[in-house]
Amino acid sequence: MLDAGDGGAGKACSNGLAFALEKGGGASGQGVSAANYDPNADSKADNARHRAAAAAAAAAAVVATTAPQATHGSTAGGNDSDDDGGFDMFADSDEIVRARPGMAGTGVSAAASLMADSWDDSDGYYRTIVGELLDGRYLVQAFLGQGVFSSVVRATDTQQQNAPVAIKIIRQNELMHRAGVKEQRVLERLQAADPADQMHVVRLTGSFAHRGHLCLCFELMSMNLREVVRKYGRDAGLSLQAVRVYGTHLLLALDLLRRCGVVHGDVKPDNCFVSEQRNVARLGDLGSAADVAEGEITPYLVSRFYRAPEIILGLPYDCTIDIWSLGATLFELYTGQILFPGRDNNHMLQLMMEARGHIPNRMLRRGQFWQQHFEDSGGSAMDFVAHAVDPLSGAATERRMVFARPTLDIRARVMQATPGAAPDDMQQALRFAGLLERCLELVPEKRIAPIDALRHPFFVQKH
Repeated sequence: MLDAGDGGAGKACSNGLAFALEKGGGASGQGVSAANYDPNADSKADNARHRAAAAAAAAAAVVATTAPQATHGSTAGGNDSDDDGGFDMFADSDEIVRARPGMAGTGVSAAASLMADSWDDSDGYYRTIVGELLDGRYLVQAFLGQGVFSSVVRATDTQQQNAPVAIKIIRQNELMHRAGVKEQRVLERLQAADPADQMHVVRLTGSFAHRGHLCLCFELMSMNLREVVRKYGRDAGLSLQAVRVYGTHLLLALDLLRRCGVVHGDVKPDNCFVSEQRNVARLGDLGSAADVAEGEITPYLVSRFYRAPEIILGLPYDCTIDIWSLGATLFELYTGQILFPGRDNNHMLQLMMEARGHIPNRMLRRGQFWQQHFEDSGGSAMDFVAHAVDPLSGAATERRMVFARPTLDIRARVMQATPGAAPDDMQQALRFAGLLERCLELVPEKRIAPIDALRHPFFVQKH
């Protein structure tokens, strides 16, 4: 494990760290606050769009299958193969459970499923019982929260001197169970490639079954990076020393994933965790992780504010989407503001091009969804069609745009967030801005690799 000082830490501070978390100074800008952001807000809106698109596609399919020439071979009950139980990672949590109400879950018998009713709530989450002993060793201390896939509890390991652990209890649902098994296998593969635990991915310490639920046991981390920004850098962001340390650790994690051919698929401050001493960061929550070869083309992969342009356009993707997400995350840590707070995918593309210039035509034409956002007028650059809603009439509007050059430069925004004008501060901020520009290249092939980013002057040169 790297010491916090490996990232270019400064003098010891009153909080016991080798670097200061607080940056000092006032608010860094007029953008959307990273501290106040609800990480579930954008996903709910995207869920609704995904469901609407799926419903439209289903309606079109119904029209096609009800045409007279298509009636042969149909049955009164419809084609059961249409409902193949495929996991919709963008559906709301209650819809995922109710999609197949007869499902017993995780392969348990019907009788066991009925017995599970007393242990689970109506959505298949296990009811937390403080003081319960799980797997004969983990004593439940508190309920920490829940997501789409699972609930999480804090416990102590009675077989390891009451060491604190976090236990993810996967929901009682066959599809959730499969997703949990996949996450477990990815973590085990990453840990096999990092036996000395030097690459800053959260450690899976064990797994077991409890009352029909798959349970994954992890080391307990103190808080995520959004909570760190909220506590120590509200409106102003964290110090460059802190960003350097956390950035080093997260790049090591992404380098491990890249070498193992794994895409994380949801890098953001909420999925990056720090130790109790605040000097170590780890990349966690690999519930969306997958092999590069498995990459499904969908415009809703990754939380919207951290979504790379190739995902929105429907291009094949790889580990470079995680570097884009990390660039947006590091900007957030330093400035306290969200870099691309898009209302939807169309607005995301507009904000990206305002900051990074027009997306090349050759990249656009390779995407499955480019025609939703661009028009080919025969010029050197396709026209971007910005979608909006008239604030007075509520009518949908369109505006055609071409971004000859960036109008909201990342470098300028970083310098605006740099308090004071000491030459060393300015130089370090410029290096940081240069790193962000390499992470946030619109063309994926031009994005910096994790190992090369670790050699960037922002990390290598210390003052």
